[in-house]
Amino acid sequence: MSLNQSSYNFSGYKSSITASEELFSDLNLRFLIHPYRKDIIALTDIDAIKNAVKNLVLTNFYERPFRPFLGGNVTAVLFENVDYFSALKIKESILSVLNTHEPRISNINIVVYDDADRNSYKVDIAFSIIGKQPKYEISFFLNRLR
Repeated sequence: MSLNQSSYNFSGYKSSITASEELFSDLNLRFLIHPYRKDIIALTDIDAIKNAVKNLVLTNFYERPFRPFLGGNVTAVLFENVDYFSALKIKESILSVLNTHEPRISNINIVVYDDADRNSYKVDIAFSIIGKQPKYEISFFLNRLR
């Protein structure tokens, strides 16, 4: 007795195998629970990379065990006067940490707007993922807590 291999299963239905283009996945740090699976919802593709970029920028030195110099250390600049030079220092530290620790992105463009009235900075980071065509952007505010 010989068995022929085909794309049909034993019940006579054609199996459909689809490949997803999910490139990257990461944990959502808000730890949201999926309503049906009762498991943590994972971030995938561009959301995972955006989350990693934002985490790298907002991490200070000596916050991660065994990797003391991983991070942008931008909060050290937040207690200085809000002006063009401190915005330039923030931009350089963000560019340095992304070039060093995020190999999945390229064509990084960073714009830091200083807002002296609110004592904060608005950071816009535009980048493209290696192997993908469109540019993506992250925007967030940096301000000190006290």
